[in-house]
Amino acid sequence: MNPLSPRPINDTDDTVTFDCGNDALNMWLHQRALTSERAGDARTYVPIDADTGRIAGFYAISAWSIDRHTIHGFLARNAPQAVSVILLGRLATSLDARGIGLGKDLLAHAIRQATLAADALGARALVTEAKDARAASFYEHMGMKPVVGQTGTFAIPLH
Repeated sequence: MNPLSPRPINDTDDTVTFDCGNDALNMWLHQRALTSERAGDARTYVPIDADTGRIAGFYAISAWSIDRHTIHGFLARNAPQAVSVILLGRLATSLDARGIGLGKDLLAHAIRQATLAADALGARALVTEAKDARAASFYEHMGMKPVVGQTGTFAIPLH
């Protein structure tokens, strides 16, 4: 496995053969990623395996907001009612790419992209909702902090 740098998904990418072991994430990539990309609802980034030409992983980010009254801490401090954030809606690596640090690399790339977006638009943090305990452990290990008041939600400041 030799994944290249993540780039925006396009119509020529083979989403059908991607398998991360999670049916919901697989189906989102197969059925929704390109539609969301075209509609401007989310941006999906994929690293392509240089050896096989297949998608090695992906993540999707989009603009989002959180109601200030449902959270505490750095996200809520001196914030408007709708706190602007960037949502990391999906992140997955293929089964073949497990154990090579690709998840860490994808998250780092997502943080860089979110920072660029925040600089242009204004957003306090990159936020994600962990789908399960394994994902929550990964996000905490990577330095994201639990959002007080939002169970299973993690954030990292962008400024």
